[in-house]
Amino acid sequence: MSLDLSLKIINTKWMVRRICGNPTTINLNVDLRVVNHIYVNVGGRLALNQGSNSFSRVHYVNSISITPRFEGAFFGASIPVRYNQFGELNVGLGLRLGPLWVGSNNLLAVTGLQKSITTADLYVAIKMPILYHAPKDDDGDFVSNKLDECDQIKGPLEFNGCPDSDGDGIPNKIDDCPYTVGVAAFNGCPDTDGDGVEDKYDDCPDVPGSKFYSGCPDTDGDGIIDMNDSCPNVAGIAFYHGCVDTDGDSIPDNLDDCPNTPGLAKFSGCPDTDNDGIADQLDLCPDVAGLDSLQGCPYTDTDGDSIQDKYDQCPQLAGPLENNGCPYADSDNDSVPDKDDLCPMTPGLVSNNGCPVINEEEVEVLKTAFNNLEFYTGKAKMKPSSFAALKELAELLNKTDYKLLIEGYTDNVGRETANMRLSQNRAKAIEMYLVDHNVKESKLTVKWYGEANPVGDNETEEGRAQNRRVEMKVIFD
Repeated sequence: MSLDLSLKIINTKWMVRRICGNPTTINLNVDLRVVNHIYVNVGGRLALNQGSNSFSRVHYVNSISITPRFEGAFFGASIPVRYNQFGELNVGLGLRLGPLWVGSNNLLAVTGLQKSITTADLYVAIKMPILYHAPKDDDGDFVSNKLDECDQIKGPLEFNGCPDSDGDGIPNKIDDCPYTVGVAAFNGCPDTDGDGVEDKYDDCPDVPGSKFYSGCPDTDGDGIIDMNDSCPNVAGIAFYHGCVDTDGDSIPDNLDDCPNTPGLAKFSGCPDTDNDGIADQLDLCPDVAGLDSLQGCPYTDTDGDSIQDKYDQCPQLAGPLENNGCPYADSDNDSVPDKDDLCPMTPGLVSNNGCPVINEEEVEVLKTAFNNLEFYTGKAKMKPSSFAALKELAELLNKTDYKLLIEGYTDNVGRETANMRLSQNRAKAIEMYLVDHNVKESKLTVKWYGEANPVGDNETEEGRAQNRRVEMKVIFD
């Protein structure tokens, strides 16, 4: 679009009185490109001194015009339409062939179709184009080098030719994190949880929190952030690590088995009403002092198993308290009660907790597989040195009825969630290897515990190395 505003003043060096009598006009033209090759020109003329209101004597006439036109490489056409202050409407036509323009601003007058003729014109003009070369664009991003602030790297026009690699609307040159989607408030760096704390300064980047607590939440508003709060959903005090003591027995609710009733620390916050040394919730006669062997009740015991008959489900057969006075079942008849039998459905030796004995050669296969097992640091990919011993373990499982328990652990370095996932993936990697070597999946049980159950001191490198492990144990039903 172009705008042409002109003020024509004739004889400007004359005296003021003479200037005021000279013809003076203001012309305004706006040229607008509508679509490719199609343009519209809108213009107007304001005569400041017409000299006379008579049409025949006026110097310049006030008028408005609109001219649609077509501009091609070798052909052009225009239709000027002008309306003046005397109510005349003139329609013209202009044609261009190459550089030659021929036309008239009042076609009806020129052709003789208008009876009353006040103005008529016919013009011939030469229009010469000025050729120019396309601007230089080294990186081919359709932004000329002159306008391209990054002329060796492709980028969109909206960023003056500079790239926005992560597509976050912030060009790389002002993006402190150009390959990670971020926000303008942090110069293109991310705030994953949207809490107004930049991720690199956010101790809890995946959970919205408070700037006051470095981006971590305090859900219960007790001034103790959730990650350090043992009771994050209940407002508590720092003395109890964010927990409350509802019954006022100096035992916080999260450690109190009877949080609404004052009790004793030795009974985990529960009361012993009859003072017989048995907590009420375990005392079958809580209001009457009794014997520990009778779960707090007075002694009446027919079968002599130290369980009062009225609470003995097998009063004629001696049995332990924990089984309500009845003998324990022994499903595999190996003389080891099911409750003590680590292999209740498989006959074994009493000396081996009811399980079959694994011979020394088989134990050595397990031990070798464990000792030779190595993973690449921080990954669930095993080193080739692990494969030979695992293959021998697979052969042992394929020729026996043994089942294998695989348990993954890590040290405490890094995030807890990441460690849990790593322990899972490493245990699963061993399972996958054994299945690939024809071990039935039903013979494998996989568990993972992350940082739990350390066997070494996480404060030392040696202890952490011991804790980064995958344990393998033969199990039976």
